[in-house]
Amino acid sequence: MVSTDATELSLDEDDNIGRLFTLGKRDSHQSMVDFLIKNFEFEYTTVRFHFVTGLMSFTIAQANTITYGGYLNLMKRQLQLSFNFISKRIHSGPMSAVTAILALLTLYYAIQGYFSPAFSYFELELEEEKEKKSRLNWRR
Repeated sequence: MVSTDATELSLDEDDNIGRLFTLGKRDSHQSMVDFLIKNFEFEYTTVRFHFVTGLMSFTIAQANTITYGGYLNLMKRQLQLSFNFISKRIHSGPMSAVTAILALLTLYYAIQGYFSPAFSYFELELEEEKEKKSRLNWRR
């Protein structure tokens, strides 16, 4: 018997042969990450750990090769060069004006994101932890 979702078969209670192919009860997952954590936690944590470790190693290696006296001095120099480049060419055509506008928007959103990030995933985790704690306190 076909269910409302055309990709799944709905099994009757007495259909033991068809139940063999479902491999038991099917869990519903909130996200792909949730599915991976519940079914492949070791593999997921191993890949995540090595990925983040690789990113940190790469970042540290790059930070050690910066020639302008550190990352902040490199950033300052890049901003100076960008300002000089754009200010000298602002009247030469629309691309310089567009570049200036996009640079200002980038700075605006970077500062806004730094002070008030919109990472709802972390907020949801905190809410779930608070709900669990409140349920435990309520039961006591």
